[in-house]
Amino acid sequence: MKQKKYILTLALFSYIVSFGQTPNWAWAKRVIGNNDDCSYGIITDFEENIYITGAFKSDTIILSNITLINTDTSSLCNFIAKCDPLGNIIWAKNIGLSGFHRLSLSSDASGNILLTGQYGGDSIIFDNITLTNTDNSSCDIFIVKYNKFGNVLWAKSAGSDYIDESADITTDSENNIYITGSFSGDSITFDNDILINSGQSADFFITKYDSSGNVIWTKKALGNNMDNGNGITTDYNGNIYITGNFFSSNIVFDSFSLSNSGFSDICIVKYNTFGNVLWAKKYGSSNFDYGANIITDTYGNIYTTGIFESPFIIFDSITLTNLGLWDIYLLKCDSTGNVLWAKSFGGIDNEHCLDITNDNLGNIFLTGWYDSPYLTIDNTILYNAGERDIFIVKFDTYGNVLLAKSFGGSGSDAGYGIVADSYGNIYHTGRFASSSINFGAIDLANTDTSGTMSDIFIAKINSNVGVNEHILKKEYSVTIFPNPTTKNFTIIVPSETKEILILNYLGQVVQNTFVDKQTNFNFSLKNNGIYIIQTLTNKQNIIMKLIVTN
Repeated sequence: MKQKKYILTLALFSYIVSFGQTPNWAWAKRVIGNNDDCSYGIITDFEENIYITGAFKSDTIILSNITLINTDTSSLCNFIAKCDPLGNIIWAKNIGLSGFHRLSLSSDASGNILLTGQYGGDSIIFDNITLTNTDNSSCDIFIVKYNKFGNVLWAKSAGSDYIDESADITTDSENNIYITGSFSGDSITFDNDILINSGQSADFFITKYDSSGNVIWTKKALGNNMDNGNGITTDYNGNIYITGNFFSSNIVFDSFSLSNSGFSDICIVKYNTFGNVLWAKKYGSSNFDYGANIITDTYGNIYTTGIFESPFIIFDSITLTNLGLWDIYLLKCDSTGNVLWAKSFGGIDNEHCLDITNDNLGNIFLTGWYDSPYLTIDNTILYNAGERDIFIVKFDTYGNVLLAKSFGGSGSDAGYGIVADSYGNIYHTGRFASSSINFGAIDLANTDTSGTMSDIFIAKINSNVGVNEHILKKEYSVTIFPNPTTKNFTIIVPSETKEILILNYLGQVVQNTFVDKQTNFNFSLKNNGIYIIQTLTNKQNIIMKLIVTN
């Protein structure tokens, strides 16, 4: 049979996703339970499906037409679920009981899903794979890989004789996997690699696995107190970035020694693909300062966020002043660790940023919660409707606030996860204890009306790119052919083009070409998948999709 070849010509559009001050909520759904339930994170895959993970204390939770059962309601039961872009549940699975304090999700370039966390008790079961705890009175680390159908491909554990935690997980363009966290035992074993604790508390670690779950290398930092890796990401060159916090008077990453300025300081560390530390930076003052999340953009810049309790915090030459107790910071650095800008926002009480994401245009989105009566973000003030409210803030690549929005009811509500898809749509998840919560015109009612038990929500914000915005002048059209392709393809671009970027669906640059008045370019991609083609001019950012299938 002959393969059909298609020529896809898409008129140039600016794809500037702007919510203004009124997000366009496409849909919002809740997970039905009768006790305290919470989601921990959310990701998308290259087919624009959504995955969430969380925990429930309810005896059952209902996700559309799927019911998950908690066999021990004295403990939290954890789950993972897959939704389509309309929020319909495709599949959902229990993970295990008790001992989980954090779960983190990632996906690879082949559409597989990676999940990490910690487990207590004697063992944990993933399909037909049983992982055994090193010490059933403590917690071990697990990492599990699912295919897109929810089948477990493999599962691994690592642990010591005390509490170990895997806080975050990420992948690179070669489908290698990285986790970071801390271990509190005398030593921890990752396959045949053993790390020795350097103090009397928790040590910071990073471990690299191949796509089959084999440990490639593992490293730790030297400290004399509790030190934690909290967030991890990669760039298009295969470098790894971690943010965390350290209580040690000094923490050492290879040849880089960082001194603590007070109680808990923020650290940012860059490793190359072989595990060598390229640089390490620290920021902090007198009180509790904490690095939580980190991402990169297509140009290798770093965005990291967290909280600071100190009266002020200094990022190179930029001083941020605390407005209350815990304030939130957002920091942008280049790939060498130089600070490009830093912003903070907060109120008189505690605030926390629990997730960060960016879209293909470089806009940054934060979500979390705030306890303050009001939250000041540049010139925008958000008012708390109850005990704790949710916020979403959108910044452009220069740190300007494009959107600041809060929502919640009279109870305690929190945003836990946020992610952008390749079209600029935003997916958001969290929990709400309020009797009801609204997303624009969409109201969700809590199963429990007392304000003490939380339900899980998942919601989608549409981008504001309309059909008519795709139709501009003919001379600005871009052509990709064949599309789909088996390997080789051609891109024809307008003469005003400055650069062509090819990204995998994770947002990692796999190829780029600088343009000087040429209009016709040939490319080749060997790996199957969906790719994003970005064509940059002085005024426009053209975004198209390419499918490679052998």
